[in-house]
Order: sequence, then C-alpha cells, then structure tokens
Amino acid sequence: MTEDDFNTKYRELQEELQAKNLEVRQMEDKVIMSFEANNRIRQIEEYTSAPHREAAYLDTQLLRTFVYRIIAVNRYEVIYCITNSKEYSDQEFANMRQRIINLRPIVSGHYYDHDLDIKMKYRLVAI
Repeated sequence: MTEDDFNTKYRELQEELQAKNLEVRQMEDKVIMSFEANNRIRQIEEYTSAPHREAAYLDTQLLRTFVYRIIAVNRYEVIYCITNSKEYSDQEFANMRQRIINLRPIVSGHYYDHDLDIKMKYRLVAI
C-alpha cells in the first residue's frame, strides 16, 4: 500500500468515524429527551391522580412539570406555554415567540393583587 493510498483510506475512515460519533450524539439526545418527557408525564400523572391534592404553594418543580416556558409579554401580561413532548432549543423558542404570542389561548384570565394594586393578565397556550 502506498503512502497516498494509506492517507486516503485514513481520511475516509476518519470521516466515517466522525459521522458515526455524530449519530451516537444525536441518539443520546433523543434518549435523554424521551426520558425527560416520560418523567414529566409520570410526574403529572402522579400529581393529578392523588385524591384531593392541593398545592399549598407553587414550587419550581411543580411549575416545571406543567409549564414548559413562560413569556413575559409586558409588565402586566404573561403567557404560560405547555407542550406535549417536543423540546425546543432556546433559539427555536425565541424564533417562535411572536407566533406563540398570537396563538389562541386554552385558558386566559387575570389576577388582581390588592397590595400592589396591579392586574396581571395570563394566558395558557399549547405549542
């Protein structure tokens, strides 16, 4: 085998290895996303199946179980986004922000804080 043949074969194998490594990373990402989605669904099922369970306070874990992301439209309005199992990168979500703001809400309402004398509007949308 000549040196040129060796170098050509080496480059081919190196490119194949890089492609396989990329494939492995993509598969790992899919497994992680699937695990996280299944875990979230399990947490929701556990929470909603408990008889007469009330949330004494809204902790971070409970909020993350039900709500995927929150968009502050302005000082007095927020949008809670839920998703089934799709995970969006920060960039994907940022690119979708205007479309999400214009989505028809599943639920909407407001909360009035007497102490601060402000009315907060909220919407829940599925993305």
